[in-house]
Amino acid sequence: MTDRGYTLDFTLRDRKTGALYVAEMKCEIEYQSFRYFILTNAEQLKHHKKPAFEVFLRSARPSEDLQVWVGKQKTPTAGAILIWGAVSPSGRMSAIEEFGLRDALSLDEMCRDLVSWKCQRYEALLSERRAWSIQLFDGLLSSDVSEAPAVIYPRLDAATSRQARSRYPGDA
Repeated sequence: MTDRGYTLDFTLRDRKTGALYVAEMKCEIEYQSFRYFILTNAEQLKHHKKPAFEVFLRSARPSEDLQVWVGKQKTPTAGAILIWGAVSPSGRMSAIEEFGLRDALSLDEMCRDLVSWKCQRYEALLSERRAWSIQLFDGLLSSDVSEAPAVIYPRLDAATSRQARSRYPGDA
């Protein structure tokens, strides 16, 4: 039996250099009573024992014995980037230094950036989700089921999912 490898989350490309990085996203909001919510030091990564995460950490220091395939194409990579829910400056530096990561990005910072840049697509997404939430809570608070508003959620197929993922990077 051949080793088919491991599936990691995605790759990120540096626009200036063209370098490609393996990326893994970990957003452990509620896990172990919020213990890992904010990345404050590299020790927090050590509870991830699954082989795919071990390969991700190894990809931070590319070597000949580690091959990355994107689609069906063998692709050279320049390292690895971790994406976490929230990252303290000391947590970022600790993870970078201990594991050789290119960076440790924060979803919290990304969201704040999108707001400060006044990204229209991001604002539209949030407005849509706000409307869904209001409808949901209005329905839950309604004492008469017949008064509850009908909520229709779109079905996400593969094409819609790809489109949703491509809304924000490089949004003009």
